[in-house]
Amino acid sequence: MPFSLFSAPEREASHFLGFAGNVIERQSEKRSDDAARLALTEPEARLLLIAPGRLLLDFGNGAANPYFTLAAAQALETALDEAVLLGRAGGSAMLAVPAAAEGESLPERFKAIDFRSIHAQGLIDGAGLGALAQGAALLAWHANHRFCGRCGAATEMRAGGYKRVCTGCAAEHFPR
Repeated sequence: MPFSLFSAPEREASHFLGFAGNVIERQSEKRSDDAARLALTEPEARLLLIAPGRLLLDFGNGAANPYFTLAAAQALETALDEAVLLGRAGGSAMLAVPAAAEGESLPERFKAIDFRSIHAQGLIDGAGLGALAQGAALLAWHANHRFCGRCGAATEMRAGGYKRVCTGCAAEHFPR
């Protein structure tokens, strides 16, 4: 029986994209400069450990788990001081943390897998893919905007990772 688009369930067009299923509430109106640091202290906080072009996954229970606890992130090569608070999902803080771990140096239960393979193999659900897209984009923006475009001075992360402020001219920079 051929498939008809007219009989398909109605969905938002963006839901057909692999990385568009983000369900995180960003809570931008409630962010302070130390929001990411405070979120890291929450026991239920879930961390996505993102290396350049790759996401670290925990296969300890057989299935791919993209979320880490603070203790697990500390045991791996991560830059917790550069964590970005993505927002909240299901009452838990969601953070993206830069990870420097190479695939060969990781313990056996962990794998660093590229984003396309994660999507193509269906390793994580749509909500996880959306969180991954948001986290990877913000971490890449921070890596590329360490200096002010106006005066060239160093910039500092603020608002839990949703803003950078120049230490020289106080210009505020925001991701697109």
